[in-house]
Amino acid sequence: MSEPRILFGLGATKAGTSWLHNYLSQHPDCAMPHIKELHFFDTIEDQSQDWRLGMLARHEASLIEHQAKLIESGRPRKADRIARQLAQLQRYTEVVRSGDERKFRAFLEEIRGDRALVGDITPAYALLPEARLSQMAALGPAVRFIYLLRDPVDRLWSNVRMIAHRKSRGDNPEPIAKRIFDRVIAGEDAENFRRSDYRAILSRLTAAVPGPQVLIEFFEELFSEETMRRVCDFLGIGYAEPAYEKVVHKGRAELALDDDRRRAARAFLAPQYDYVTARMGGVPASWQRGDL
Repeated sequence: MSEPRILFGLGATKAGTSWLHNYLSQHPDCAMPHIKELHFFDTIEDQSQDWRLGMLARHEASLIEHQAKLIESGRPRKADRIARQLAQLQRYTEVVRSGDERKFRAFLEEIRGDRALVGDITPAYALLPEARLSQMAALGPAVRFIYLLRDPVDRLWSNVRMIAHRKSRGDNPEPIAKRIFDRVIAGEDAENFRRSDYRAILSRLTAAVPGPQVLIEFFEELFSEETMRRVCDFLGIGYAEPAYEKVVHKGRAELALDDDRRRAARAFLAPQYDYVTARMGGVPASWQRGDL
């Protein structure tokens, strides 16, 4: 069997990672885990195994309940698919419990089988320190990293909307979204800002991972044949036509960002626009216009 080609997708959050995972999951040359975001390296970095194991246990219980309902309703084929997902989840739970990167690599290799590529797309990996990113890059000579950039204001508002919908639990999320957004652009929410700090993220990634192992693309240009052919070439897989019209986890467009907040956010995030423009030699036209 050839050396496993491993992809780590680092984000940014709300920049097309779910769409990319969905594309690769259906690609004939790829094998992706049932869990979209494995969170292995940030879990061992933060020493949060107990919390992660609790999340995995709840996921397992949900799958078991779903499987029982499928069996009861006379849908054995779908129940068998859930059984395979459960088996993979249980194996991964043991990997997390061990905290052993060798077992993590073996888990990915098992998933890969005879496919050319296996991947772990976890946007939170973008927040890891250089030493951990270097450890990931050293898993093998065929490790690849993809980082997706999205207009900083657009990405921040989309991420804030997602958080607000979760917090609102069915109530009106708009006041929560605006409150979170205002705290971020006032410099009072360092945790949420970290995901918008392209300068820090790309600086760590560049320092930790050799250039040929990293591909940086723009969300605004992702849904095109030219970009996806470049992505496939980088990953060493054949080009397969994506379902460009299928948007995964599309944000709630009805929560619009008002002009005053847009201008304030643009000013707050100006260093990010400047850094990416210089780093990439230009940005999509929508970044220059400030479109959302």
